[in-house]
Amino acid sequence: MNSGGILGSKVSNFIGLFDTLKMYGIKATDVVDIIDVLPEFALQNRRDLIRRKVELIKKESGRDDIYIRNFIKRHPDVLLK
Repeated sequence: MNSGGILGSKVSNFIGLFDTLKMYGIKATDVVDIIDVLPEFALQNRRDLIRRKVELIKKESGRDDIYIRNFIKRHPDVLLK
């Protein structure tokens, strides 16, 4: 029986997640660490949800890309809400 993997996710969901976070300078090892701590983070990339949330935070806060990268690495749970 094929269960669809972790939490019923497809491979394309993970590829999109890794590619999205790569755009913000987050390495694959950091993404894996985030998923280890918060496995539900893998489900958050539906319809570019993470990219839209990050762009909203970036726009409203007026912060640069380096701040956003460090923010995501330190507080990935904020993107889950």
